[in-house]
Amino acid sequence: MMGHVVDTEFRDQIEAYLAETDAPVKRVVDLVRVSESPAVVDSPTPVNPGRIEGYKAALESRGVADQAYLEIVSRRMPAARLAVERPMRAGEVDALVFPTIMCPASPLFDRPDDSYVCDVDDPYTPSYLGSSTGFPEVTVPMGYTDQGLPIGLSFLGPAYSEPRLLGLAHAFEQAVPLREPPANTPTLR
Repeated sequence: MMGHVVDTEFRDQIEAYLAETDAPVKRVVDLVRVSESPAVVDSPTPVNPGRIEGYKAALESRGVADQAYLEIVSRRMPAARLAVERPMRAGEVDALVFPTIMCPASPLFDRPDDSYVCDVDDPYTPSYLGSSTGFPEVTVPMGYTDQGLPIGLSFLGPAYSEPRLLGLAHAFEQAVPLREPPANTPTLR
């Protein structure tokens, strides 16, 4: 659902943004061209191939008049909002609490790691809840994997519940102090 919305809205929104900046590129087609250029591909900081595929998917979009897009934003997203909000309005829960993603952070695309394991189709599935409902979400550190990678915990609430979510997130952080600076964080003298 959200992939189609992103693909539909991205091109027009990013091009409107780029038109207001001094950026050397103004269109998504230019982002693809630059991202695939030898100067960028062979540089120390190439563009993630998944991002380039996202640009290309946006180029294929028929725009906001697309029937599938209209079905999602006019029917499916409001239904998702209602389903999430109903138990909160009934006073059954204050917030939904869930792992931010279903796997630890993945390796960088240009540095394969054969030890990385993630046995789910889409590790980002939990993160779609906030974007598909438009509801606020706060993420805090929840712990670390055996390899020392951080894991996040998300708190999601109904519209305008930011103060409550921040309070819940703060209470969790105080009760479970897990935040550690990365090993490469410089120290002040």
